Formats: sequence, C-alpha cells, structure tokens
Amino acid sequence: MIIQAEKMIKQHGNNVAQNEVLNNGMADEVGQKYSRVRNYSCEKTSDSSTPIADIIPIGEGVTGTGYEVIELDEKETCSLEKIAKTYVTGISSWVESCVAAILLGYSIFPEIIYDSLTCVRGITDECEYLLFPRHIQRKDQSIAELAVKMESETREIIESVSVDTSAADERIKILFVNRLNHPVSPENCAECNDVSDIEDLDLFHYQIVIVAYTCNDNLCLGVRYNPTVYSSDEITRLLKCLVRSLTTSFADPSVKIGEIPLISEKEKYQILNDFNDTVIEYHKDKTIIDLFEEQVEKTPDNIAVVFEDVSLTYSELNEKANRIAHLLREKYEVKPNDYVAMLTERSLEMIIGIFGIVKAGAAYLPMDPTYPTDRLYYMLEDAKAKAILTYKTDIKTAIPKIDLAEKEIYACISENPKHVVTEEDVFCCVYTSGTTGRPKGVILRHRNISNLAQYEGNLSFVTVGDHIANFANYVFAASIWEMLAAFVNGASLFVPSRTIVQDVDAMREYFRDNSIDMSFFTPNYYETGKFSLKKCAVTGGAIAGASVIESVLKYCGYMNIYGSTEVIVCSSIFYSKGDKPGR
Repeated sequence: MIIQAEKMIKQHGNNVAQNEVLNNGMADEVGQKYSRVRNYSCEKTSDSSTPIADIIPIGEGVTGTGYEVIELDEKETCSLEKIAKTYVTGISSWVESCVAAILLGYSIFPEIIYDSLTCVRGITDECEYLLFPRHIQRKDQSIAELAVKMESETREIIESVSVDTSAADERIKILFVNRLNHPVSPENCAECNDVSDIEDLDLFHYQIVIVAYTCNDNLCLGVRYNPTVYSSDEITRLLKCLVRSLTTSFADPSVKIGEIPLISEKEKYQILNDFNDTVIEYHKDKTIIDLFEEQVEKTPDNIAVVFEDVSLTYSELNEKANRIAHLLREKYEVKPNDYVAMLTERSLEMIIGIFGIVKAGAAYLPMDPTYPTDRLYYMLEDAKAKAILTYKTDIKTAIPKIDLAEKEIYACISENPKHVVTEEDVFCCVYTSGTTGRPKGVILRHRNISNLAQYEGNLSFVTVGDHIANFANYVFAASIWEMLAAFVNGASLFVPSRTIVQDVDAMREYFRDNSIDMSFFTPNYYETGKFSLKKCAVTGGAIAGASVIESVLKYCGYMNIYGSTEVIVCSSIFYSKGDKPGR
C-alpha cells in the first residue's frame, strides 16, 4: 500500500515543460494500465523553480525490460553499518544520501527533486510504503551532513503523515526505493528489484527506479529502467558510480557531495588521454594565402562569393584582392603585423577587402558600422591602424581611408603579390567586449587559421560547388569558420544583407531560394527560424539544447563548435550525420 505524504519537504517548482510522448517499454509490467509514458524535461529559469532530477542518455536504448543489479560484499556492507551507527543514522539514510549525491552530481543545477519511496513498518508489522518528493541542494555539504538531515526529515514525515489519495507528480522521472526494512530470502532476491509488486505504485512515468535492499545480509542496489531511453551500459556505469559514492563515503564521511568522483580512474584516463589523442599531421608551413591560392588554381571558374544578384568566381575574387593588396603595399607601405581596419557593410567588397589586406601581408581589423563612434575610435587607436577600408560607410579620422566602391583603387596589377608573411604573423585582430568595460583585441595568427582551414578542408560534408551562408557578422570569429569552409573547399559563400539577417522569415526564404547547404547559427536564432538545410547546420556561441539538435537532425547533419575567440574560433567540435539514409 502506498501512502502519499501530505507534508512535503518542499513544493515542486512549476517551471517544467512537456516535451513529447514516447513508447514505454515498462508499461506492460504495471498491468498494461498505461501504454504510453510522458517524458518531461525541466527548464531552469529566473523564477528559481527547482529542477527535476534527470540523467541524460548518451547511448541508444532498445525495446524490452531493463534491470541491472550490483551487490556490495560483506566487508563493504559492514563498513556501511558501522559508519551509519557512528553518525546515528539509519543505513537507508546513508545509502540514499550517496544516491542523492550522484543524482545532484549528474545535474548541471545546484538543486534537484526526485521521488523517495521508503518501507515503514505499521502496527500489523506489514510493510507499508511512504512516497514523498526529496529536495536536495548544496553540493558543499558532506555525505554525513546530508545523511543526518535525511534521517531527520524522514522521521518527521513518518510521524506527521496522513493518508492522501492524490496522485504522485508525474513530472518526476527518478524514484529511489528503500526496501532495506524489508529483508528477503536469497531465493527471492531477484523479486526485490522488481518493484511492480508494490501495491498502488504507478511506475509508468519513472524512467529510472533505484532500489536499495538486503540479500544474504549484504546491501544490493538495483536499477529498473526504461530501455527505450537508456542503454544497459549507461545503467551499469550509474550503478558503479553509486558504489563508488558509498565506498568514498566510508573512507571519508566528511567528503563534500561535489567532490565525489563521478567517473573511475580508468574513465578519467580515457577522457584525458584517449579522447584527446587527436594529433594529426598538417602543413604547418602553409598560410591561408597559400591555401586560398591553391583553391583558385583548382577551381578558377567556380563561383566563390555571391551577394544579392552579383557574384565573383574564384579567379575574379583573387584578382580583385590582389589589386587591393598591391595598393596597400605600394601606396600605404603596409607590412606584416600592421593592422588595416575594415568598416564595411555586408557585400562582395567586404570579402574582397579581407583577402586584399591578408594578401598584402597585413592583418585585418573588422569594425561594425553600427558600433558607437567612441568604440570605433578606441579600436583604431589601440591597434594603430595604418589605413581603413570602407564600403557604404564613413568615419571622420586622419587615418587614410580607401573606399572599396571606387573603381580607381582597382588599377594596380592583378598578379598574386609576393608572399611575405610567416605562420607566426597576425591574420586578424577581433575585438571582444572585454571584462574591463573596454573592448579587448584578440590576435589570431596565420598558424592557427591555417590549422583550422586544413581541418575544414577535410570536412566530408563540404564539397566543391556547395552553397555556404555567411550568417555571422565579420566582427565575430565565427565568420572565419564560414569563409574557410567555403574557400578551402571550392564552395560558394552566400552573403545575405544585414536586413535579411535581421529578419528570420527573410533569412529562411533566402536559404530556400539559394539552396543553402550549410550555415552557422546561434542556437536561439536557429530555434526561432527552424531552417532547413541540405547538408549541415552548425551552431555555436551558446548552449544548444536537445530541441535544437533534434530539430536539425530531422533534415540534415548537425555540428556544434565550441570555443572562445581566444582559442581560434573553436576548441572542440561535435558532429552527427543524423538518421537520414545516406548521411
């Protein structure tokens, strides 16, 4: 019999959003009373609602029924009894505190709620079960402190409980079942993990049920789980982590919850060494100039860049960039590690200017025309810019200005200028917001950009002739990712106007009209527009939630790039081809 605790430890937060309905492989075991399971996810917002405890699956589940069990040996069980006695807590409270520590450790939030079901002896000595939500917070408290607190809370609830016929909160996904007061004989050990025998317990909304019980006088931990959500390997890792939490607490009861290791030493080595063994050989002596000119030789007549109804082939883009490069060298005497600022609207000229500066041997300094004047002047002074390239913009300054709209500036020769930069010279300087109130210039060198370019040159889903959108503002490092993806693969870079980028509906239409294969987005922008691309959507700049990834994979491959400007656009990359045939 289930007794619902009328006195709750803490009211649940209301900010829980329903996600979707999934088939539940466990439903048959509760008398086929329910054929579907509601799957909920918590959204943590400014109202400080307490998140529902959850474990995010990594592998792929299968149909069927999921059970996994692990048993502590006699020595470990004796250690548990001794430590619980020392701190005047029940064994069940100590075990649950270790379980709660792992659930809280798995969460990205500082507090969680899960359901706790404890076996209590009634007057008739029959086992009755008390169900109540357990609210856990503060990773800085020790296992001993949490166990003592749990013991007190449970006693208080048992003493004050009254029968309540209301249903359990279906939003809660994880249930901890304490059957330690219900010892079983060795021949019935397997049955103890199957909690479907507990009268009035509706299991259909729980994805994971963790059961603590004794068998052969030893502590056992069993996990009943939804195999359509979790794999057997994931649950095995969870059980090993629970045992590790217990044994850690035996050795040091004062250990803080946040200090309990969630991974084994073997797993730690795998993450730090095996997973990071990503060293590959690449041409360290090549700069982006070398790589771009090689591509020009391969695909001279392919479309390189498109803006509105005007386009340039690789050969045309290279020639125009060469003319700007010769102008900068001959008239303005720019040299490696000099800075030439750019103050342009989105256009073909923006791309011409970038490559003209780089091929001249200087580093480009992108500036947004919408920036406050004071910020623009600070950037120019801080970088000591030798010149400014403008297009449909202007700024009052004594620094020489070159208007990319004027035909006269393209009078210089169109041959490739002599290469004067090395891999250690500066490619560009991107100013971030900074933490001191003033913009901070971040230097990106040819060595780093060449490394990234050669990685992008090996992307399997980018091929000659693909259409790649230039979503990112050129003042952000993400724009470099987009340019490299196009120009080292013989693809075409499509540059939408500022007006189109600022209008999600217009951007969606732009993608459709131009058959865009790949684009970068911020997660929020993508989720607002739900863009359909032909090959791959790339997100970065913020955390991409599951809804974004699931939405992308319905149509194409998905890539997430992570890393600040200081680590050259991205330091880690995740890519999934999706589940569509041929991807």
